[in-house]
Amino acid sequence: MLLNPFRIALLGSAWSQLQYSKQMCSTSTVEVASEIINAYPLSQIPILEKKYTNLKILHVVRHAEGTHNVGKQYRDERFLDARLTSKGSKQCQALSLECSRAKKGSLLDVRNCKLVITSTMTRCIQTALQSFPQLEKDPSIKFIAQESIRETVNYACDRRRQTSAIKEEFPRIDFSQVISEDDSIWNAYLDRLGPPPSWDSHRESAELWKVADRGREFFKWLKEQPEKEAIVCTHSAFLRCILGWGQDGGVEFLMTQSLDERSNPQEDVPLLRYCGDKAFEEYMRTDYKNCEMRSFVLVFDKTNSCERS
Repeated sequence: MLLNPFRIALLGSAWSQLQYSKQMCSTSTVEVASEIINAYPLSQIPILEKKYTNLKILHVVRHAEGTHNVGKQYRDERFLDARLTSKGSKQCQALSLECSRAKKGSLLDVRNCKLVITSTMTRCIQTALQSFPQLEKDPSIKFIAQESIRETVNYACDRRRQTSAIKEEFPRIDFSQVISEDDSIWNAYLDRLGPPPSWDSHRESAELWKVADRGREFFKWLKEQPEKEAIVCTHSAFLRCILGWGQDGGVEFLMTQSLDERSNPQEDVPLLRYCGDKAFEEYMRTDYKNCEMRSFVLVFDKTNSCERS
């Protein structure tokens, strides 16, 4: 039986909505409240290792300067799945040099990393490969793309290309964790709100709980990985959300949550617990600059208590 184009479009729309719904229907508020993860500065590692078994040292990097960052032309279709600028590539080279000179155990020491996780967006993949060339050359070190840590989906620069095209350009990256060939999050918003310019305002940033849930899904996946130390290459608004969600003061620069259709939109359970360390919390939650890397420890053992030196 042949399907007419309208029928095909309907099926495609339904598939996009289903894929996005699967990603977002993760856990209840009660469940996530029991999964808040304790975060600590690296200086706490000796104390933590005596008590806990599932620690992860993370080196988190915001992508280097992208074409969309210049002039903040986020809606411009020329910057769809934005790439790095020449300045961005130089920022990656500078970070690479800093890491190569880092003292053992310092914030920039990535010698023991056996896992590099990158957003599925081109600018993050470029940042991961260009900032850590020595790791990229080692075939034993995994470079994995994760859709869950991509930028908040609002404009053309946030729209992902087809997975097959990105895989062809970056064969070093493992895309086995990416379900959809097309951008299911972007397509779900197209179906719901219409294309630009008929809807020219925020999309995912107007229901930011979905970004927080993506962060929870990422941490759930990370918890099960065997590697103890990893690099995570992601985006500024995503980091602002997951590091500030449910915390005192909330997420900075929060947009009006006009698309939030939850029955109780006040149930904003934090992803992380900073254990009363205000200086460390400020370090974690201050906005990242392009190609800035920060390092910290997450404790995935279930605990309601905090360790302090």
